[in-house]
Parts: sequence; structure tokens; C-alpha cells
Amino acid sequence: MKMIKTLATLTLAASAFAALASAANAYPAKADVALNVRTGPGTEFSVLDQLTLNERVNVVECTTSGWCYVDQDGPDGWVAERYLTDLTPPPAPPPTPTPTPTPAPSGGCRFEVTVGTDGPHFNLVCPGAPTPPPTPTPTPTPSPAPNTACFYTGNNYTGSEFCNGIGDLPTLGAAYNDAISSVKLNGDVVVKLCDNAFFGGTCLDIDSNRPNLGAASNRASSIKVSPTPPPGPVVPAVRSQGNIALQQTFQANLDNGNVGAGGADIWFEAVNPIQKYLTPVNGAKLSLGDGSLRGYLACQGETYSDTRISLGLIDPGTALCVKTNNGRTSVIRVDSYAGTTMNLSYRTWE
Repeated sequence: MKMIKTLATLTLAASAFAALASAANAYPAKADVALNVRTGPGTEFSVLDQLTLNERVNVVECTTSGWCYVDQDGPDGWVAERYLTDLTPPPAPPPTPTPTPTPAPSGGCRFEVTVGTDGPHFNLVCPGAPTPPPTPTPTPTPSPAPNTACFYTGNNYTGSEFCNGIGDLPTLGAAYNDAISSVKLNGDVVVKLCDNAFFGGTCLDIDSNRPNLGAASNRASSIKVSPTPPPGPVVPAVRSQGNIALQQTFQANLDNGNVGAGGADIWFEAVNPIQKYLTPVNGAKLSLGDGSLRGYLACQGETYSDTRISLGLIDPGTALCVKTNNGRTSVIRVDSYAGTTMNLSYRTWE
């Protein structure tokens, strides 16, 4: 029995020592953004609370996956480490060494050496001459703005403010829910504001500073901050466009709209009064696709063939994408048939 009591005492002592060690290792920190407090170390865990911008906490422990358990005024829990700033005071700098006197040169002048944070400085000091001022420390270059979005309860970036980096805020705290009236973007980010929690309801996309949200003011209940998407592909200039009256057995050049001349791309082929085709020639290719009227980018994604297409598949209003014999992209639309003439409208890009 005495041994059991001794073991129990040792166990309690070890637990107390572990708790004291954990508390001793804790350090102060502040939230860089409005930060969700979760029940576990990961976004898959539910949200307990939300830290406000610059709210102070005690960090108890951190995982290798970048999550820290914090002690705060509200429910304790786990937060993302990358949005915390360590407030542990820096160690005191070592004392500045006493300048080493240098023997005075002839004439009564002497050299003095002083050591500062930016390195040693050499000064020539002469009797009766004023001591030169210390070399000023250069002003550090300000760091570029981080990729964050800041939200304000007043117009023109006034009122209460919080900022958030790239990520999702499916819910907002009571201070900001249905209270945001202006948005400022820093760096390469875009914002989506949604009327309901978890990105439900009507959403507003923002890609520039908005000093006044207008009708969207005081409506947001969830926020998504995303990186600015890369610019889309560039559509080249139009080379040629217009209307073509293509008679049966004739050919048309879609690079310039000429009919019957060299360099043609399409041929109104008539095998007999029944069998008639639109046929690519001279290396040009056609794509019927779904027959809808498409633009340059849509035609870029089509599959092309040098196979002729029966006019039975090309009713008035049908459009085709064409790769001309010069490699340009073109779109043609059959507007109507009049006897043995096919009336087309076309556009060809550079």
C-alpha cells in the first residue's frame, strides 16, 4: 500500500511538472488578421471562436503542420501559426565596447574608433575642432504590402477595421457581420462578399478598392480572399470580315473575302443537284462543332478536319469554325440559301 501511494504521488508530481513546463514554454503573440479558433489543428475542425485583428493570446504549443494551441479570453483552441506574430521581447543587445584610444598623430590630433550596430566608424579628432556627428543609421526600405484585403464598417475606409490574408471566412464575428461598407485590397488579391454564411445568397466579386459598396453595404456574412487570377489569353485583331455570296462550284478566300481568286479556303462543291458540300481546300480545315456562332477563343478549342461537310447539316443560321490555309482562325455563318448561292457572313482574325 505504501508503494502504491508513493507511485501516485510521483505521477501527480510528474503531471504538475509537465503543466509547469508547458506554461513556461508559452509565449505571447497577436493575430495578424481576423483568425478562426478551431477545436483541432486543421481546417477540417469546427470553429470555436474568432480572434480579432491584433488580439493578444498566449501560444501554448505548436505542431509541425503549422497549427498552434492558444490560451485567450474566449474558448481556447487551435489557430493557423502563419497568421500569428511572436511578441516575445527581443534579447537585450550586448553593451557597446569602449572605444580603443589610438595614439595621437603629430599636431595634437588623434584617431577615434567607435563601433555601432552598422559597423566601425573612424574619426579624426583635433584640439579645438568640434566632434563630428555620428553617421546616421540608414532608414530601412519599407517592405511591400502583403497580399491582404482590409474591411471597414464605414465608407471611405473608416470605422472599425480588420484585414485578412488569402483564405476563406465562412462566417463573420458579430462586430462585422452585416456591417462592412468599404474594402481595400493590398497586393495581388480579389475578394468575394456573400450575403449569407458559408458563401450562400448573392455574392459580389471585388477586384479593386471600393470606398463605398453601395447596395452591397452592410450585407456580407461570409468572405473569400483569393489570389488575383492570371490574365486571360489575348484575342488578336480582326484581319477581315464581311459578307460573301458564294455561288455553286465557286471558292472563297477567308483571309480577304475574295471569291474565285487564288488562295481559297472553302469551296461550294456540287456533285449533283442533291449532293452538295462545303469543302475545305488548299490545306484549310473545318469544324462544325455544335453549329453555334462562336468567337475566337471558342474556335481555338475546336477539333478541325479536312473532311467536307454536307449542306444537309448546315441549315441557315449554322456557324462553322475554319482554320484558313494560312493558319488563321475564322468563323463563318450561313445566313441563307438563294437558288444556287450560299450567302455567308464571316470574320477572320490575324
